[in-house]
Formats: sequence, C-alpha cells, structure tokens
Amino acid sequence: MPMLLECPNCQGLNPVPEGTLATEVQCNNCRDMLTVSLKTGDTAANRVSSSSVAAPAAPAEPPGEAPEKIGPYVLKRRLGAGAMGEVWLAYDSNLDREVAVKILPPAFAQDQERLKRFLREAKLAAKLDHPNTVTIHYAGVEGKRAFIAMQYVDGVSLEKVVLEGRPLPWREATRAIREAAAGLAAAHLCGLVHRDIKPANLMRTS
Repeated sequence: MPMLLECPNCQGLNPVPEGTLATEVQCNNCRDMLTVSLKTGDTAANRVSSSSVAAPAAPAEPPGEAPEKIGPYVLKRRLGAGAMGEVWLAYDSNLDREVAVKILPPAFAQDQERLKRFLREAKLAAKLDHPNTVTIHYAGVEGKRAFIAMQYVDGVSLEKVVLEGRPLPWREATRAIREAAAGLAAAHLCGLVHRDIKPANLMRTS
C-alpha cells in the first residue's frame, strides 16, 4: 500500500514513491511542491515530514469547520473546498439575501503581501458586470480569516454535469466554452487573469 503525504496547504493526500530517501512531490490538488524526508528504519507513522514552499506555515484546521458567522454573513452549509479555501452558502443579514462566501486559507491573512494582492484583485473583480461572471459583493478580513462574499449561483458545476456519466453534446460544450471565454474576456479588460479555469469552476445555473 503506497504511503500518503498530506499537503499542509490544502490537506490533500499524495502518494510517495516506495523506497525514496529524499525527494520532492507535487501536490495533486494545489500543485505545491512538498519536500519529503524518509529515514530508513522509521515507522510509516513518523517517517514523513513535509513543508510547502508556496504558502506560509499556518495552523492546521479540521476540514469543514468554520465560524457560524463571518462579518454580516451567517454561514449555512459548505458548498465546496479546495486549495484556495472553502465556499459556503451564507445569509446576508444586512441585505436579506443568500450569497456565497469564500473563506481563504489562514495564510492569506498572515501574509501581508498576499493579503494586499487579494484585496486589490477583489476590488478589480468588483468592477466586473457581465452575465458570465459572478458579482462580487464584499471582501475583507475578520480575525485570522480573509473572505470574499459574492453572488450565489443556484446550480451545479460543469464538472458535476460531466461526471454524471454522459459526454456533453457538441452544442452544449461549445456554448459552455463560448460563455466561459466571454466572461474571461470581460475579466481581462479589467486587468484580471483567472489562473484556474476548469470545469469545477464553471457553474451552470438551474
């Protein structure tokens, strides 16, 4: 059975080649490079150590746990999680509406340069007004958490549609690509580059 290495940035599990004494493994989820040190004779439980070169050290958090409220947003249920944090369905108590709240990894709030870049990009994204992009409502920091509140899209990801077991008809696939390209073009006009376009990040409304 292959040994698994947990990424300290996204908590993803990555197989480590057997018999390796020192190597680097790229996380399959967030693509960070993980340094692995294996000592002959150690047990499987204590012979792996890792450090992420792409993110500052941050306290480990149990997956799925989050405060009941962040800013004016009451968190209702988790919609998804990945290397860039968790997305929650939330209730905006100020404006009486549902929103999606993305809570970024604690490293964002602890790294001042990274936090400044995040807030600057959020301001640019808030200028977007296009039917193929979500609307940004708010971005800020509360305690050790940076977060962004955005339009909640009631639907499913394109990844889920594809994983249901049927290939998309060419007309549907073409439409999805065309609309994604239109949203990206609008973002580029605002000076934004998405950097993570994939079916999981493309939403189909209900």
